[in-house]
Amino acid sequence: MDHRRDDNGLLTFIEHWGFFLAALIIFVAFQLLNFFTKLSGLSWIWTYAIALGIAGIGSTLVFYSKLSLYRQGRFFTFGSRALPEMRRPFYRWGYVGIIIAVMLLLGLSLSRS
Repeated sequence: MDHRRDDNGLLTFIEHWGFFLAALIIFVAFQLLNFFTKLSGLSWIWTYAIALGIAGIGSTLVFYSKLSLYRQGRFFTFGSRALPEMRRPFYRWGYVGIIIAVMLLLGLSLSRS
């Protein structure tokens, strides 16, 4: 059923983009696995220091965003709903940094050193 001969395969690519995306994700995963398994020595230490730096920046951003709540005596609030509207991006970016640092540190556990 070839009813569109002039589309140059673009329609077929658009219909099957999920395969391309899955192949790309698998390729990136193997590259990351290869990177972390071959880390040793000075490169391992630098990756560890970068992960700790990112975690420190993320924790600082979360602390800064919740500082107004801490001043009110509200220490156990979860999520960004209780935060002032202007500080919510700091909270979200802080947790993004913390998650990236945790992923880096978990990746370091795959290395030989």
